[in-house]
Amino acid sequence: MDFVKQPLFSPHQNPAARLSSSLKHHQDHSLDRAYLGLDFLWALTPSKGDYILLNFSQPLHIHRYLFRSGDVETSLDRFYNTTVEVRPSSELKSKHTSGFSLTPDGFFVVGRFDKGRAEGRVNETLQPVSALRLMVQQDSDFWVMLKEIFIEV
Repeated sequence: MDFVKQPLFSPHQNPAARLSSSLKHHQDHSLDRAYLGLDFLWALTPSKGDYILLNFSQPLHIHRYLFRSGDVETSLDRFYNTTVEVRPSSELKSKHTSGFSLTPDGFFVVGRFDKGRAEGRVNETLQPVSALRLMVQQDSDFWVMLKEIFIEV
């Protein structure tokens, strides 16, 4: 019986962005290569406060986002207790944002990882978005593999 090996990453065309991260990647498995759909990100053990930041070249409307971490072979190497946050491109009126948690540096929490996956839509009141961030909320015991990054605009 032949088993088909699952690909370690899923490539997508993502919008232009300036990327930064506090995570230390392993070998050539960098955030830049993962975002471009050339490889996956594989990083050393995340600590509380570690982040991945996507600063978009121009504010954009995000239809949906999808991040998948971990893999069949590295099932524990995924994001745990990590939030997905966006920074709107303009000042928002507080009455429109009462349902969202706001970080001290101006990001709104729009989602979180569950079983290695974070997927969702960005509410229209937070659009357009100038930046999106993954923020680690707790120290991890494992490395992290980010095998899919998809920002649909």
